[in-house]
Amino acid sequence: MEIQNLSTSYGEEFMNELRRRANDKNLSPRDRKHWRRLLRKAEKTAE
Repeated sequence: MEIQNLSTSYGEEFMNELRRRANDKNLSPRDRKHWRRLLRKAEKTAE
């Protein structure tokens, strides 16, 4: 559900935004892990 909401919000930039957040050193390790998990899920769904 969260992926669908983000996809709607960011449109074509959705995957880029997930990658950006997954690698953002300003976020806590826990938050980066959360974004990496969402990115993997989105990549799996996109296949």
